[in-house]
Amino acid sequence: MYRPRPDHELRFKREIMAHLGTRTWDESIRDPEQVNEAVQFMFGFCSAAMQETLPKIASRDFVSFLLAQHDAWEAVRAVNNDGRLSEEDTDFWARWGVLAKRAIHHVLEQIAVLQPGESPAADEAELVWLMDRAMIAAEVLVQGALQSTLVYAVFPDDVELRIRLDNPEEYYSFQLAPDLRERMSSFVNRRNRPVPERYREFLNSDARDVVAALDDVFKAEHGITLTQVLGAGRAAHEFSAKAENEGFDVRFVLRDVVLEATAQNLGIGRETLEPLFAGFVLAPSAAVERMLWKPKQEPRVLRRPYVEMPHELGVHYSWVGSLVMNALMFRVQDLAFGRCPAEWETEAIRDAIIKFTQGLDGAWERTVEAELVSRGFRAVRSLKSIDGLRLDQEGRPGEIDLLLVDADGSLVVGEVKRTQPTYDPSYWRAELDEYV
Repeated sequence: MYRPRPDHELRFKREIMAHLGTRTWDESIRDPEQVNEAVQFMFGFCSAAMQETLPKIASRDFVSFLLAQHDAWEAVRAVNNDGRLSEEDTDFWARWGVLAKRAIHHVLEQIAVLQPGESPAADEAELVWLMDRAMIAAEVLVQGALQSTLVYAVFPDDVELRIRLDNPEEYYSFQLAPDLRERMSSFVNRRNRPVPERYREFLNSDARDVVAALDDVFKAEHGITLTQVLGAGRAAHEFSAKAENEGFDVRFVLRDVVLEATAQNLGIGRETLEPLFAGFVLAPSAAVERMLWKPKQEPRVLRRPYVEMPHELGVHYSWVGSLVMNALMFRVQDLAFGRCPAEWETEAIRDAIIKFTQGLDGAWERTVEAELVSRGFRAVRSLKSIDGLRLDQEGRPGEIDLLLVDADGSLVVGEVKRTQPTYDPSYWRAELDEYV
């Protein structure tokens, strides 16, 4: 697995420290606004470093390297999930895996905007340093976004930032306040207790339900079903092969060839397929600058795995299998939560998505109600009024999803929502903030 050279990490760290040294900081910062200001100050330097460095090395070669690294990290993740990594490698994955993948996502999006040529513009002697500098800056940006969210959105009063420019090992570090550290320890200890009783009720729904609900409307609106659209996203990869002169196991194929071959293999007209396949393509227009710290701005390459690249023979797509499989999963999952790419959406499709997601919402409320009733609660679901008093009028609390009474007579008001799975704390925070 690629990691920047240690001497390059130290060199870039000294650049950051010099930047931080242009201002005076309290050694310990607790105020959330000041913590966020310090994070943004470091963000500014790393963003500038990327803007300066990437144009010198952005190229087809660099994209191929990044895509191959993504495939490699995905392979490590799969082995780790199976429990087949050594203790040392497990620690390596835990420390660098997710961070490195997110940095790759960010850099790929920046390169898609630049639309570079075949080879980097920089001298060969500089390439390793420039690549390391860009990737270190990207990792600092990703890590800073997570830290900013942790402080500013999740635990605004319980995190301390320490800036010590005399200590290269701890020049910039976050510490948990003692009370939060105690709470986190209690949480970890609870997780280590014997496994509690499993849930008794489940909402069994998968990709088959999504396509069953939307196939007909896609056929009516676009001439092919959602199943065929998703199949095209997968078939474009499965019917392809690595170029003979490509060192990495990465595809680099003329766009016209991808579209013509995929359409022919699936028995679909290219004129029908092309505008819908665009929902899987990371073109410059789809790779506009993303603010890492903003919630619900997830990496576009997770849903658009076919990276559009210029070439003297015409526009090419570059991709790897791991990103294609991720994109298919995310696209189906998104539809179950009401999200649809602009290339696919029409008024009729939006209406069908709303109908489908509302059905899932109702089914989930019934599932939660059944689970709690099975555990001894008395429950009333979807309570809209009490003694004729409407709860959903202005100034009132609104519809109550679940009103519960436990065995001891305690009254519990329940809010039941489906939230899309994510490892991004800012996304979770934004989801919860909609109804808490």
